[in-house]
Amino acid sequence: MNITLKKALEYYQNKEFDSSKKICIEILDNDPKNFDANNLLAAIFFQNSEYLNAIKFFKNAITINPKIPDLYNNLSIAFCQIKKFDEALASWNKAIRIKPDYAEAYFGKGNIYSIFKDYDKAIDNYYKAIQINKNFKQAYNNLGNIYFLNKKFKKSLENFVLASNIKPVNEIEINNQ
Repeated sequence: MNITLKKALEYYQNKEFDSSKKICIEILDNDPKNFDANNLLAAIFFQNSEYLNAIKFFKNAITINPKIPDLYNNLSIAFCQIKKFDEALASWNKAIRIKPDYAEAYFGKGNIYSIFKDYDKAIDNYYKAIQINKNFKQAYNNLGNIYFLNKKFKKSLENFVLASNIKPVNEIEINNQ
């Protein structure tokens, strides 16, 4: 990573997004295929809730290096922000093809299926996430919510308890029990 890009990253980490963005744009003017500048610019746009621009630059980064599952995860999350759920699912599926043990991608898919009220698929994906990461608190919590909505109170309680046993515990999780 060159000095200019390091400065852009430093600005980003200090939440000086405009300064970071300016540097990334200058880099990309000279080198449109600069992976790091595309990825950082996508993150900046995401932080600024400019999701269409974030999607554009995540896609640019993916074109440059299509083997990084986190890029597909970030792209999926950006798609969700603009309610493009089918695109989000497709992107999470690509992440899983690259990294079959990517718990966050299964979790994201579970969230989409939950939004679609396809609870069987949501449950399957949350359980896949938990098989990969036994301490995936939010996956247990979301299972608890789905079972509660479907009046399966015993299973709901079991999952809320499992979630609450994973540290740290916050007030919201305590109240879910």
